[in-house]
Amino acid sequence: TMASPYELSVVKTQTSPTTAANVGNVVQYSVLITNISANSITNVTAADTLTTGPNATNGGTSATLTLTCATNAVPAVPVTLPTTLTSGASIVCTTSYTAVATDANYTLQNIVKVTSTQVPVTYSNVVLTPVGSQPSLSILKLQSSTAVPKAVGDVITYSITAANTGNVA
Repeated sequence: TMASPYELSVVKTQTSPTTAANVGNVVQYSVLITNISANSITNVTAADTLTTGPNATNGGTSATLTLTCATNAVPAVPVTLPTTLTSGASIVCTTSYTAVATDANYTLQNIVKVTSTQVPVTYSNVVLTPVGSQPSLSILKLQSSTAVPKAVGDVITYSITAANTGNVA
């Protein structure tokens, strides 16, 4: 089988907050779309879908987010979709979503679908963002005494460190 002469790379990241979000937080996303083939790809467009609520991976509530795109260069130049990407060229698109009360205790699931004339469909990776109370605790227990216990009844001293690794105080 011969490889297609047209290929796109689509990478989605959550830029802020970097982990879980609380209700009212603005969750910001970035999408890097790159032509990784030797040929130009025309009519490149992208649709950003965010799903939340119960069973987000099985339907849930969906919203289409508006993407703002620019060249991946300094200075960035605004790009209107659909656009053409020459070989090696890329664009960066950004969007955001404000977590609402109905998102609490669920996980936002966000994915981008890119289409073009030559590449019918390319999906980004899925970005998952927990919202609301996401309690998590990390506990580390270490022996802090330097003496090696030799007999029953010897004292062993431990240090225990607990860290809140969630988003609930």
